Amino acid sequence: MVKLTDNRIPFIKYNVGYHYLRLQLSIPKFLFGNNITLIKATDIDAFFTELQQEISHLLGIKIEDSQWKVQRLDLSWNFNVGNKVQDYIKQISNQRASRMNTITLFDNAD
Repeated sequence: MVKLTDNRIPFIKYNVGYHYLRLQLSIPKFLFGNNITLIKATDIDAFFTELQQEISHLLGIKIEDSQWKVQRLDLSWNFNVGNKVQDYIKQISNQRASRMNTITLFDNAD
């Protein structure tokens, strides 16, 4: 089991025996160095190309496009609220939202 961190990929876990690679990263931060820039559909190909290069550099392996499996994807959006940021934050902080605890069973890949 190889665990690494990288400036562009903060979480890397590679199980050599099972040929299993797990990454956690932010696509905008990986591509642009920040989480503020919104990605476009045209950025996805560039992301996978650069990610392949980074993985090859760090681990010396190549993963075919057809072998990628996304297990989790978190989406976000930056809303332009002008100079009313404090008003939006106040309103959002007053909201109640239900919470769900996620339990993963039989995750032997880690």
